[in-house]
Amino acid sequence: MVEDAADPDVILDWFMTESWAEHLRQHRRATHSDADLHAALMAETAGGAYPTGRHLLSIGPRGK
Repeated sequence: MVEDAADPDVILDWFMTESWAEHLRQHRRATHSDADLHAALMAETAGGAYPTGRHLLSIGPRGK
């Protein structure tokens, strides 16, 4: 996990998966305890604002 030096409110974390389909499966596999933890973390965000998430993709050689 890294923090943007120009904007400390921006944090970048990365995960490697075999495919976009696997990434989407990870989203669907959240447990009830995952959801409870997520809700607790969101309650602690500055001003109650929901954080923005983005997906950044690495483009490699075709077929890889």
